[in-house]
Amino acid sequence: MFSLERNGVKMSDDASTVKLVPDCIDKPVKSMLNPLAKEIGSTLSDLLFLATGHLHFKVAKQQAQYDHDLEIFRKELDEKVSAKPADVLSEPKLQVVGPAVEAAKYCLQEPQISEMFQNLIANATDTRYQMEVHPSFAAIISQLSPLDAENLALFLNSEQLPIVEYRLVNLDESYKIFFADYFIANPNMTSIDDLVLQAASLGSLVRQGLLEISYTTYITDPDTYLPFYKTGTYSSMESLIIPPPPDGFRRPDDDSTVVKADFGKGLVKLTPLGKSFLKVCFSV
Repeated sequence: MFSLERNGVKMSDDASTVKLVPDCIDKPVKSMLNPLAKEIGSTLSDLLFLATGHLHFKVAKQQAQYDHDLEIFRKELDEKVSAKPADVLSEPKLQVVGPAVEAAKYCLQEPQISEMFQNLIANATDTRYQMEVHPSFAAIISQLSPLDAENLALFLNSEQLPIVEYRLVNLDESYKIFFADYFIANPNMTSIDDLVLQAASLGSLVRQGLLEISYTTYITDPDTYLPFYKTGTYSSMESLIIPPPPDGFRRPDDDSTVVKADFGKGLVKLTPLGKSFLKVCFSV
């Protein structure tokens, strides 16, 4: 029989005992209680209870959905921990799993974000990952949008991806930025509104220290940037080019005339923190 003692009160799964731990947390933890995982299961059970035990919704439908999402979260976390080899399991650091469980309860309805919390908590129990786990990861996950998570996943297969800064070039070779941080690696984001959101998403990931954007270095394969010549945005820039008059540009104010559509080549790459974050939070 699995039991926890909290503030002198013993909580048990015995039917004759008052149950203070919800079934959605208490029952599955029992499945983890082999000799090697017992302490880990108890710790996670305690944390889940403390984090979610006092969160209630006034609307019954909302409460039912939350309880359902919590059950899924618990079940999937249980599976991830149970699937790990016994010889790599160790008690997780509360500095990592405590904030992760607390923050996860607000993200249960976002599958991508919820799974990242599961991976962080599960990998915090795994000695193979513990050198990579950072206490800031829970706070980082809680600030990610589903689009941020989707964009980060693009870097699982490549540590760097192309990006450009679209420019309208004037006669005097000065230029105006037409669209900064134009990123087309996400096939689900293709409209101009999508690409504006993409730029904002990348900016957020840079701010959190996961990605770095540079226009002083770029990918040397020239074919990498060919798709940027074929976008609707590039066509819009070309429509703004002023053709030269028959006698050429001669007036003083001609220097500010747009004569070329161009872009600055750049790249987006993972930072060292970003590499560790992907390793810990995107896989188990």
